[in-house]
Amino acid sequence: MACVFRDAFLDRHRANPTAIHTEILSQIRSDLFDRVNFGISTRAETILEFGTPRSFRANEDRYVVLDPYAYLTAINGHSRASYNIQSGRIFLRGFHWCISTLIHETLHSVSLFTNDIPTGNLLFLNEGLTDLLTGFLLFKRYPPCFEKWKLNNDNLCNRGNDYLEWAKIWYTFFRFVNFEEIVSLYFWNNKSWNEVWTMFIEKLAAHGLRFDNIFYGRNRDSLKDMFLNKCANLWRRDFEALFELEGGDFDFNKCARSVIDDQEYTRLISEGWELLWEEGNKKIIKNIKITQ
Repeated sequence: MACVFRDAFLDRHRANPTAIHTEILSQIRSDLFDRVNFGISTRAETILEFGTPRSFRANEDRYVVLDPYAYLTAINGHSRASYNIQSGRIFLRGFHWCISTLIHETLHSVSLFTNDIPTGNLLFLNEGLTDLLTGFLLFKRYPPCFEKWKLNNDNLCNRGNDYLEWAKIWYTFFRFVNFEEIVSLYFWNNKSWNEVWTMFIEKLAAHGLRFDNIFYGRNRDSLKDMFLNKCANLWRRDFEALFELEGGDFDFNKCARSVIDDQEYTRLISEGWELLWEEGNKKIIKNIKITQ
C-alpha cells in the first residue's frame, strides 16, 4: 500500500536501518520531551517466519519489517504494527503501515507503560494518550499525514473509531489542563504511573481541581465514561461544548500551556486566553473559547 512519506523515510535509512529510531527519537525529544529513552533494551528472541526460525540478538534490530503473512501468523494478526513489550522490539507488517503507525509504536516503546502497567483494562489511558501524542507529532512534522490521521478515513491510516474517540477526549482535556504536564508524565522516567499520576492530581487539587485517581480496577468502557463524567462535573457545559464542537479539530495550538514571556502573555490574554495559575516565572493559561 502506497505511502510516500513512509517510502521516503525508508529510503533515507535503507543503508542503515538502525538510524530509524534515531530520527524518530530526535523528533520526540525536540517536540515533546527532551529526556526520552527506550523503556527497555531489545532482548534476544526467535520468531517463526514461514515456519523458519528467525533470530534477533539483544541490543539490535529495534524495528523489524516482516512479510504480511509472516506477521499475520507470528505477531499480531491484522494490525499494522506491534510493540513487543517482552523484547522491546517493534514489528511492522510489510507495507501496511504508515508514518503515524511508526510514531505510535515508538511512543509505546518510550512510554512509562513499557514496564509499569498492563494495558488490558487501561486502553483508554495507554492507547488514548499514545494516539493523541502521535497526532501532535504529525501536526508538527507531517501536516498531510496529520490531516489523514485527524479525519481517520484513509484505508492505510485508519486506526479505528475507539482510538479517534479516546484521542478527542484527551485533546479536550488538554484544553483545560496544561499539555506539558501530562506529556512529562507519559514518558519513561523510572517512576510508576501511580506515583506520577498521584503527584499530578495533588497538584490539580491545590489549584481547586478535584480529579480522583480513577485508573485502577476498571474495565475499558467504564474508565472512559468515568473520565468523561469527571471532566463534565469539573468544567460542565464548557467541556461538553468543546468536545462536541471542536474535539475533532485537534488544533494543538489551543491546548493549555505555560508562558514565560510577559509580552506573549499579554497578547494571548487579549486574544481570549485565561490565566489558570502561576508557577514561579511561568503562567499556565488556557483557551476554551469556541471558534464560531
